[in-house]
Amino acid sequence: MNKKIFAFIIAALMCVMCSLSSFAAQIDAATDFIIDEIGYLDADELTTLNAEAYNAYKECGVAVFVVFTYYDLDANSADYYIGDVDDYVLMIENEEYYTVFTGGIADDKVDYSVADDLRDAYDAEETFEAGISAFIEESAGLFDQTTTGDVGDAYVPESEGMRLYDGADILTDTEEADLIAKLDKVSGEYNVDVAVATVDGTGDMNATEYVNYYFDNSGLGLGESLDAVLLLIDMDAREFRILSNGDLGAAAVSSGDIDNITDMITSDLSDAYYYDAFSAYVDEVEYQLNGEINGFPFKTTRNIVISLVIGFVVAFIVTGSMKSKLKSVSKKTNAASYVKQGSLMLQDSRDNFLYSHITKTKRESKSDSSSNSGGSSRNVGGGKF
Repeated sequence: MNKKIFAFIIAALMCVMCSLSSFAAQIDAATDFIIDEIGYLDADELTTLNAEAYNAYKECGVAVFVVFTYYDLDANSADYYIGDVDDYVLMIENEEYYTVFTGGIADDKVDYSVADDLRDAYDAEETFEAGISAFIEESAGLFDQTTTGDVGDAYVPESEGMRLYDGADILTDTEEADLIAKLDKVSGEYNVDVAVATVDGTGDMNATEYVNYYFDNSGLGLGESLDAVLLLIDMDAREFRILSNGDLGAAAVSSGDIDNITDMITSDLSDAYYYDAFSAYVDEVEYQLNGEINGFPFKTTRNIVISLVIGFVVAFIVTGSMKSKLKSVSKKTNAASYVKQGSLMLQDSRDNFLYSHITKTKRESKSDSSSNSGGSSRNVGGGKF
């Protein structure tokens, strides 16, 4: 095979693999919420605590991480251990000190005093396992979706199952009619309520509390598990939340999918293209529902196509750059061209086979060792605009 073509194919495949890995990045039962680089915990304790942290994440929508490390802590420590997770509470401890980091909706809940309370819950226990368990429970309790503040003068939804409520009056009559038609079409086709609501304020609740309150009192949700996906916009605080609920709704629109939709619509919301943002949201929810019903290959196809395009474009650029740098190199057809005459003299030659020893050990994943991956069927995420 021509070496240039071979190099191009290898580069393309590497780019495709990298692209696919980025699509697969999400929080699931195999995520390492508890990372012990020092050795305070044994394998069984790690398995139990990771399952507990995963269940807490499914219930509250915020990931709780605990890390033990030898390394010094700095502002980049959180990114190193948790990557692109948006909503999180992270405690990192080395042999000298500890730090509590937060991100996303946790920033509004965890100030210095709250961080001290979380640490106190950890310190009050006598063992590392019990301390981490207490830290997870205390952190998740801050985001308990069943606990809300006072609704105050915020809008109280009526139990009518309205798929569009434009309380902030940001859509024209034509846009409202078109959006309702889209919402009804997708909802009817997949038996999942897909809804949009806009309000001017959330009372004494934060945005996450209010979207849960709104959904629980709105009459939305189809089937026994109340399948629904709701986008709620608070024009007063310029925040939005996306909630997915039910066996199908929450499975189709996972926390990772909510993050993707957030990235898709934030710019349009910031630029006041509200109908465009809502339309893009409905289209993506429809895509995810279709993918969930028709199986994983449906979702994979689009990712593979995108990855192939990215891979081949990058490979073309890389190999073109390599070619331009090697114009002075000419092909040698004889190995003697690489040997200086008279520089190599062999007195004796032989092949001595010494030994070969290969040891293979199966690495047990958390999905192998833990069967407890349950939790509530609701996801919440979002951001500011």
